[in-house]
Amino acid sequence: MKETLEEAVAALKALSRLVQNPPQSQALVIDKAGTRPWVVAAVTVAACASAAALALTLWPMIVA
Repeated sequence: MKETLEEAVAALKALSRLVQNPPQSQALVIDKAGTRPWVVAAVTVAACASAAALALTLWPMIVA
């Protein structure tokens, strides 16, 4: 119980120090990586091939 109280007091002291002396602001740089062109091309080709395969599979039902 005593250790818990000591930890709580230490945490409150640390919070008090942060409030009285906050850390300096720093610039945040975010670098957003774009999708590679070959990934876009590969996904597009795969989607087109899948759509063509589905259309050819269903073609007899569509025509009839």
